[in-house]
Amino acid sequence: MFPDECRYIPERETPNELEEICKQLHARSNVTLIIEEAEEYISQSRSMLPYTSRLIRMGRNWGIGIYATTRRIQDINKRFFDLAQHCFFFRVGLKSRDYVADMIGSEFIWPYPSPKYNRTGYTLTTLPPFHFLHFNLEDETAEIGVLMLGAREHIAAAGKKSEAPSPKEMGKEEKPEQVLEQEAKQEKEEKVEAPPG
Repeated sequence: MFPDECRYIPERETPNELEEICKQLHARSNVTLIIEEAEEYISQSRSMLPYTSRLIRMGRNWGIGIYATTRRIQDINKRFFDLAQHCFFFRVGLKSRDYVADMIGSEFIWPYPSPKYNRTGYTLTTLPPFHFLHFNLEDETAEIGVLMLGAREHIAAAGKKSEAPSPKEMGKEEKPEQVLEQEAKQEKEEKVEAPPG
């Protein structure tokens, strides 16, 4: 059994090794499992093993939270995303873009502002460094955030700007043309007063 606090680094990096960990976690609660390079363990190309599958499906009921990281989202088993509550997307490449659009809709994929979700002008292919899209899959809300986990000092030490500009700080010349057009249209609409009734 695992001690109350532990960190396990895989030796073989195989789905069978994750299966052994998941088997032991079935007897626990109030645990967080973080799976780095998740495409190695819960891949689209092969079926999940029984304890891994069960932990992903039922772990929330047992007090087991699961976080997975990957650089190639399209390689992760779809069942994992079907059961996820939250997804955090950093800048994605063109191959991942269509896959993510199928998952969460195209409002944050294509470069046009959306009144429901995306008023920032950012898309998943144009996010500045350290910016991410947080998408809540339960209520289908989204927001742009900035990651600030110790990277600031490292970047500043390298002589680079320590923080990417927020969407509000971006100058108009940096925004996509469609966003500028939409903002101009909204400003005109706000200036027009309704006639007295």
